[in-house]
Amino acid sequence: MKNKLMRALICVLGVLLVMGFISLVFNFVPNTAPLGVRLAVTVGVLALSLFVFFLASGPIVRMIAAMAQKVDKVLGRVQMGDLCFACVGAALGLWVASMLSMLLRDLPYPLFLALSAVIYVCVAFLFGNTARKRWRELPFFADGKHADKNLGQLRASVQGAEESAARDAVSAYKLLDSSALIDGRILPVCATGFLEGTFIAPQFILRELQTLADSADADKRRKGRRGLEVLEQLGKTGQIRLIAGQYDDAGAQDCDVKLLKLAKRLGAAIVTTDYNLNKVASVSGVPVLNLNELSNAVRQLPLQGDTLSVRVQKPGRDPTQGVGYLEDGTMIVVEGGRGHVGQTIDTVVTGVLQTAAGRMVFTRPKETA
Repeated sequence: MKNKLMRALICVLGVLLVMGFISLVFNFVPNTAPLGVRLAVTVGVLALSLFVFFLASGPIVRMIAAMAQKVDKVLGRVQMGDLCFACVGAALGLWVASMLSMLLRDLPYPLFLALSAVIYVCVAFLFGNTARKRWRELPFFADGKHADKNLGQLRASVQGAEESAARDAVSAYKLLDSSALIDGRILPVCATGFLEGTFIAPQFILRELQTLADSADADKRRKGRRGLEVLEQLGKTGQIRLIAGQYDDAGAQDCDVKLLKLAKRLGAAIVTTDYNLNKVASVSGVPVLNLNELSNAVRQLPLQGDTLSVRVQKPGRDPTQGVGYLEDGTMIVVEGGRGHVGQTIDTVVTGVLQTAAGRMVFTRPKETA
């Protein structure tokens, strides 16, 4: 529908343009010709012009659409402040160029026209490019907090990586949270091919991991080094594309807030194991890929009547209960297992309960089943 409207508009504009030159048509028709002949020639020229512009409107619309997409892609990589000041600088450059070209008005007209065109292009580009690169040095902006300082550069890096990928298989961007990197399960998940696309590790996440790795606390130091090692291995895998983005939000102190803001700006999903971040992101409308939820989803569910070998580790809440755990952390409640604490026994599954914290499997010793 939109293309049809654009083609109709091009036809109308074409006919109006031809009508502006109808006087030229009358110059080829003798003044002594009857009025009907002159009108017939006019109608014929208009009909011919309408037909010509109708045939040409299709390629023109496609060309305009292609140019609009290219311009939109270029502008999408540029920060709004850079764009505004580039326009202001270019306008100032055109004004300076107009004054410079007046110095050449005594030259022959063809030479004056050619030199003026060169001056306009060069001066406008010089002023616009300089304003785009140097506007942050102005006193009014130098002391402010620039939340979007490197957003344009990061978006350009992301789009550059996507353009090098398959055109028909573009995946959403995924922001890596420090909890997911420290957890480490993202490595085997990516290796299996269930997660793919462009992964982004923002600068503030790298700084958080480095702070943990340099901590005096042994546990924090181990977590930080683990996260950096996982990030390094992700960069070496061929299953995904990893970008270490330079973007940082000086207006926010908390890494979770920065991550949420960046996810909204890039239209990205967050990869995390943080329960609180998962909830806040869900409320904020940001997609979340929670590795814990993935683990729960693919965890094998024992069925009633199945036999499980369980090590009873501690007494349960009820006087007769014992509690054990599977390798994946699933809690096993053994009815009548209190007397087997510290022992590994065969049990029969009697029921499964799904809770917010995970699954609980209820069993009883096989000898009493």
